[in-house]
Amino acid sequence: TMAIYAADVTPPSSIYEPGDRMRKTVIHEFTHILTADAQYGPGAVLSDILGRVMTAGDPLSFFIMLCTAPPGALAPNWYLEGLSIWSETEFVGPGRGRNSYSDMIMRMPVADHRTLPSNQWDLHLPEWPYGEAAYLYGMITFRYLCEQYSAPTQTNMPGALANSVSHSFMFNFDACALPLVGTTFGALTDRSRYEETQKQSARIQSLQTATLTPLTLLTPQRLQVNQPKFDDSGNSVLF
Repeated sequence: TMAIYAADVTPPSSIYEPGDRMRKTVIHEFTHILTADAQYGPGAVLSDILGRVMTAGDPLSFFIMLCTAPPGALAPNWYLEGLSIWSETEFVGPGRGRNSYSDMIMRMPVADHRTLPSNQWDLHLPEWPYGEAAYLYGMITFRYLCEQYSAPTQTNMPGALANSVSHSFMFNFDACALPLVGTTFGALTDRSRYEETQKQSARIQSLQTATLTPLTLLTPQRLQVNQPKFDDSGNSVLF
């Protein structure tokens, strides 16, 4: 079930970007449903027998819950959010994968020489960029996958990886990438972080050599304007 609010988001959010907002939201959340619910193999057999078990706080119910839970539900936050961002960008056009604000957030840690390791790509990260880390670092990992593996082979690698995860059992997530790309998810996150660092370092160097764009102040300096306001003639707006 998806609950989607009609109200738009505010500009400080990385979600904010004009164009097909509702379509992006539906595809993003629908990808979560497909990813978190798909289940095959031993886990699917146990789930058919026992159902989807919720833990009651005791060790037995907790163990059965792990055995019957869909593999995607046990996957890291960055995988779930990165795959959904890939979907919203691939199938809509506008999306955080092409968002200049998201690109800026990824450029900042490169400039500060403190990109985050994958064990910190979490929705509950207590420092900047906070929960955005799971979304945006996951995004660059799937972008790296597409650039390195999808484009040369004309393969839908994000979909193939999601299918591989759905056939896994319990905590075998890291090895799910091996049959498809010859390496683990852990190694992929390290490579994607390295590639993003190289890419953003080149952009930082380009920005540092560019001069600032001169701005001409049209509002007289004697005025204090806290919000847009028409002048006395009604023909101009003061900012």
